[in-house]
Amino acid sequence: MDEGIAHYLGDPAWKQTGFPRAHGEAAMATLSNVVRALKAGTTTPDMLQKANEGPFWDKYADIAGGLFATGIEKVFGPAAVRQCVQDGPASFILRYDAATQHDASLPPLPEPLRQWARQPEGRL
Repeated sequence: MDEGIAHYLGDPAWKQTGFPRAHGEAAMATLSNVVRALKAGTTTPDMLQKANEGPFWDKYADIAGGLFATGIEKVFGPAAVRQCVQDGPASFILRYDAATQHDASLPPLPEPLRQWARQPEGRL
């Protein structure tokens, strides 16, 4: 969440041109796969390290967080992003999910991320 918000704050073009959909979808798909692996106990150090290290668009956790922040602000405004910072990662993910219901241009949230955010015992 925090690195994604940092990227969102650092790239004001996303607010004007929209978040690159293909990059957002790829990041959420990878994040979903890692969440599944965490639940199954099959994660590797490499999977976790790539969350926020490597080429810019490959940092799946950062990119997904940037997409979430951009979508939340687009639909609900900057105060909603600030509130998610206070409320934590699950709120951040679910608020993005709500944003996708109001704006079809936002890539939909994959079910594994929605489930993770809704089930406190499954959180990291």
